[in-house]
Amino acid sequence: MGANLQPADGPARDPLRCLQPGCGRPTWNGAPDEFCSRTCRQAGLPHAICVPASPAKYKDIASHFAGKYSGAAPQIKAIWEIKANKSVRDRFYAKCQALGNVKVHNCGTNPGNQQRRFHGTLLSCAFNGAPCGNGACRVCCIIQHGFSIAKLGQNTGDLGVYGPGHYSSSSSSTAVAYNRSSKAVLVVRVAVGVADVSNNSGSLPAGYHARVVNMGSGLPWLLDIGDELVVPEDSQMLPAYLILLA
Repeated sequence: MGANLQPADGPARDPLRCLQPGCGRPTWNGAPDEFCSRTCRQAGLPHAICVPASPAKYKDIASHFAGKYSGAAPQIKAIWEIKANKSVRDRFYAKCQALGNVKVHNCGTNPGNQQRRFHGTLLSCAFNGAPCGNGACRVCCIIQHGFSIAKLGQNTGDLGVYGPGHYSSSSSSTAVAYNRSSKAVLVVRVAVGVADVSNNSGSLPAGYHARVVNMGSGLPWLLDIGDELVVPEDSQMLPAYLILLA
């Protein structure tokens, strides 16, 4: 069921009405937290909205999280679907189109070799559906404004072992390890393009758009915590879900 939530700067929203602010028409299928039409969907949102994940999406994300966790996975308290604002959404899909149809791996999709990954960062609020507006809360900043390379290392002071960029992992336990005290993990879509599979830390070679460092690469901290995917551009990351842990 959808919750009657409100964005940080607006009135309460009826979940059975179109997600597009000011529209007011019923959702196209009568389900909560949907648009009324393709027109409103394609118009995009002026600000990000978080809605409770539907039962099917909750099951999918929870299963993915547990299946990619090394050891006993922590209990999930809630899963929120992130409806990114128009500028964040558009820059991601424009980047995917620019990368084009490349070789995809595992569950990747084209254009852009899009992959689903986990990203751990700081949550400093008691999140309940609306971003808090605190610039120090990295989760809420990402939900509101997307990823920003300008914020790199703000939480940890670490600019990245494998070069500067946005880090994510196919391992949920790796993402959790980045900030265990936050009890929160973002699920992101990543426009990978062509990946340099190496443990290098310098710039990407010509013709490559991301770096993958795999488990078993000889780096001791990866033997337990899993792989790393690094992309250099903000446009290659799209926040999709927020998992809150008990």
